[in-house]
Amino acid sequence: MPSKDARSASFEEAERRRHQLLGVATEVGVVANALGLADAATGIETVARRVGSDSFVVMVLGDFKRGKSTFVNALLGAQVLPSFPWPCTAVLTEVRWGAEPGAVLFPRAGETGTPEIGEPTPVAELESRIVIDVDSPEQHSTYERAEIQWPLDLCRNNVVIVDSPGLNEDPIRERLTLDYLTRTDAVIFVQDAQANMSMSEAHFVTTYLGSHDPFFVFNKINLIPEQQRDKVQRAAMVRLHRIRPDRAGDDDQRVFWVDALAGIEARLAGDPQKWESSAMALIERALENYLVTERHKIKIMVPARELRIQRKNLAESIRAQHRMLGESLEDLAERYETAQGPLRLAETEANRIAGYLRNRMTELHQLVERRVCAQLEKLAEKVPGWAAESIPEAKLRMLPTQVKEQAEAVAKEIAQITARQVEQAFAEWFEEEFAGELMGRITDISRELDHEVEAFEEGVQAIRLDMTGISSEAAAGGSTDDETALSRLLAGVGGFVLAGPAAGLAGLRLGPRDMLKTVLPAMAIALAWAFTPLGWPILAGALIAQGLFQTRSLLDRAQDKIKKQVGIEMAKQLRLRAFETGRQAADDLDKQLLEFQQAVEQGLATQLANVRQEVEAVLAAKRDGESTVTRRRAELDVLSKRLDEAVSSLNEIVDDIAVL
Repeated sequence: MPSKDARSASFEEAERRRHQLLGVATEVGVVANALGLADAATGIETVARRVGSDSFVVMVLGDFKRGKSTFVNALLGAQVLPSFPWPCTAVLTEVRWGAEPGAVLFPRAGETGTPEIGEPTPVAELESRIVIDVDSPEQHSTYERAEIQWPLDLCRNNVVIVDSPGLNEDPIRERLTLDYLTRTDAVIFVQDAQANMSMSEAHFVTTYLGSHDPFFVFNKINLIPEQQRDKVQRAAMVRLHRIRPDRAGDDDQRVFWVDALAGIEARLAGDPQKWESSAMALIERALENYLVTERHKIKIMVPARELRIQRKNLAESIRAQHRMLGESLEDLAERYETAQGPLRLAETEANRIAGYLRNRMTELHQLVERRVCAQLEKLAEKVPGWAAESIPEAKLRMLPTQVKEQAEAVAKEIAQITARQVEQAFAEWFEEEFAGELMGRITDISRELDHEVEAFEEGVQAIRLDMTGISSEAAAGGSTDDETALSRLLAGVGGFVLAGPAAGLAGLRLGPRDMLKTVLPAMAIALAWAFTPLGWPILAGALIAQGLFQTRSLLDRAQDKIKKQVGIEMAKQLRLRAFETGRQAADDLDKQLLEFQQAVEQGLATQLANVRQEVEAVLAAKRDGESTVTRRRAELDVLSKRLDEAVSSLNEIVDDIAVL
């Protein structure tokens, strides 16, 4: 195994930059508070909290029985997570750093939606608390996630490893996985080397991982005879290239054939040679390199950009306060009183812009609801044909006592195959057609909103100029090329984690895959209705009503009859659910855009508050007397120097990370 020092070196560099950036954010926040700009300070504190709590999230995905938990256990160096030859992981399990082993279980949110308090649990009891009940696999755990603290060097370096429930096994558990997937920094997709790139795995990769750069881990390579390994590996790569033709070059660098069980044994025995031969060391090094270069750069540059904008605003406020301190109290107070009218008009304008944005969000909601519903109704017309073309593995046999059970198994598999067809066809339509339309609407809103915010910013700066004689550097043309009025507004409240449609509204250019990454998972549960506790009984009941399970004559052309009836009933159910699914998709989009909408409203209010607060800070000093004014001038000089030093440190971080 690589030494702790060798393995941690680049992680330590990433952690050093993060802490350095946190120090800069803290210092800039201190300056904002000292200037009396409480709202600006709140925004900077938001940036600092995000930097301080940020971590690298690595999610391990895969169908059941692929060795996901074994793989994570190999990284941990112990049999921590339950691992059985059947679907066993019932909840998302986060592994974080802890000096001593421990675990906390988090119950599902109550009816009010309020998260429940975590329950400390001995690690030894995890198996009995989070493993799927083999006698009642459809019963869902009362827990939403588990958090394990473990003294793992990888996690010491601010890495969180997430073991997910198996895919294509239960829709509720799969929805938890898909929701979490939008928040990950790296994805490790685990497959069985002996039966790799199955239809369900290929479906998941093309449908949900198109916007990710996953690491493909083929586990259990040790179970394939050496003379057959080259052929198996080449066949797997052909299938991978076929489903991701435009990612072939990148994917070739992210494929690993491992023996996770040997990795566990190597870690337990402290055998570095066996650890290397298991190929676990290889994936661990590749993961580290990806996290501390590509992902780390994004995690640093976004808040650094926000802090640079904030620094510019604070520097302008220092100059403005210096100038106002030289004015007479009477003149300044009179100008401030005169400005109250324009400031109230500006507040009215801020409310109008917020209302405009809410109206445009409503239009987006209606568009998504209408288009998704219409597309599902179109897909319903194709369902009978897909059901007829399906080839289930389950077969009917001449066993009269088991006719009903056999037919149910065949019908269920046909329904599952058909549901995947619906899901994939929907994803293709979304990526190839609707994502472009949706992104076009979002881009239009972003452009219009930026114009609105720019005009508002100019109006506020005109009021500020009348009172202080200092104009905004940005308004005067001193902004950078990639800086817009909207980006300045969002930076003023600490920004937010940009993803999917919200990133598009903020002015970032997104492709269909980027949109697909955050929008499609929100719809998955409704599309996969045949897997749900409600979906299958509805279908089975309809088949029973048709008499398909009640006679031995079923065996004559029985499978074709089942396919026909499954197709008819699924098409019917899809039509019935089309409107509900469209509304759910629109509601989920609303949730993603709500943070952006709130940030815009808060940003408009903050720009107005900054003007008031800097004038009121100077008025308070002047009313206190000349000695206070003199002391305040000296304080402003010190704050200016502290701000320059903070910016110097920030530039060092940016220059340092630019060479990664």
